[in-house]
Amino acid sequence: MIKWDLFVIILAVYSCITIPLNLSFKPTFLSEGDSVISMSTFVDICFGIDILIMFRTTSINLNTGVEITNGREIAIAYLKSRFLIDFVSAVPIDKFIMLFYPSTQQIEENVKHFVALSCLKMIRILRINRLLIYLNSSSDFKL
Repeated sequence: MIKWDLFVIILAVYSCITIPLNLSFKPTFLSEGDSVISMSTFVDICFGIDILIMFRTTSINLNTGVEITNGREIAIAYLKSRFLIDFVSAVPIDKFIMLFYPSTQQIEENVKHFVALSCLKMIRILRINRLLIYLNSSSDFKL
């Protein structure tokens, strides 16, 4: 699990570098080409998979210190805690926008709204906090 969390953190850092760069300066190397689109899609899929993994990952009850292993309790705890943050940051809003506004002229007319929605992916950096909590609760690591 620690390897997956490190991988997701690397993807979050990648997103936090490329998203503001693309929104601010619109460099051609980030807006054109199949490899950039493929990487963006790959990152979105990985964050979606991470949400599914979190529904099956045990956690520690902060009040009692007992590990939660019941699947239903894990899902409820995740829905009450980090699910909304993870969901908002994982939804590829830019791809849904392209479905509803196939014309680039319509997109350019509403660009202010789209920029604000694309900034929601920056929430991905909050995933680092999850790794720090895990490392602090582990008996092998202490930060």
